[in-house]
Amino acid sequence: MSRWLLCLVLLLPLSLNAQNEHRWMQRLHTHRNTAYDPLFRGFSASVLPATLLTPASMLSVGYLEHNDRLREEGWKSLAAVAVSGGISLGLKLTIRRERPYARYPDVNALVHTGPYSFPSAHSSNAFVTATSLTLAFPKWYVAVPAYSWAGIAAYSRIHMGVHYPGDVAAGMVIGVGSALLTHYLNRWYRNRYLSKN
Repeated sequence: MSRWLLCLVLLLPLSLNAQNEHRWMQRLHTHRNTAYDPLFRGFSASVLPATLLTPASMLSVGYLEHNDRLREEGWKSLAAVAVSGGISLGLKLTIRRERPYARYPDVNALVHTGPYSFPSAHSSNAFVTATSLTLAFPKWYVAVPAYSWAGIAAYSRIHMGVHYPGDVAAGMVIGVGSALLTHYLNRWYRNRYLSKN
C-alpha cells in the first residue's frame, strides 16, 4: 500500500506542473481528430453507470443466489468506490486546480463541468471499477477488457479538454489504490477475526 501512496506523492508535484502539461494538451488539441469525439464522449459517459452498476450487480446476484462470496465482493467494491470518491473529492476541494479550458483558451473542451480538475474522478472511478472486478474475478478475460475500458475512459477526459494528464494519472493511482486497500483490509479482517470462529 505504501507504494501507491508514494506514487501519489510523486505524481502531485509533477501533475501541478501545468506549463508542461499545457504544451502537451495544446499539441493534442491542435491536432485532435474530431471524428473520435463521439467515441470518447461515450467512454466518458459510461464511467458513472459502470461504477454504480458493478457493485450493485454483484450484490444483487449475490443476494438472489445466496452466494456469500459474490455478496462480499459486492460490498468490497462498493466500499472501494466510496473510498476512491472521498479521496478524489477531498483533493479537489483542497487543491482547487482550475480546469484546463478555464485556464487556457486554446484548449477546446467538448464539455464544461465542475470548477476543479485535480484529480480526475472519472479516472479514479474507472480504475476502482476495473481493479475491483479483476480482484473479484482474477482472470485475464476480465482484466484485459476492464483495464482497456478504464484506460480509454481515463484518456477521454484529456481528449475532451477537461483534465490534464497529471489529473488522470493521479485518478488512476487513487482508483487502483482504493480497490487494493479495501481488498487487503477485508482480507486482514477475515484472517484476524473471522478465522477464529
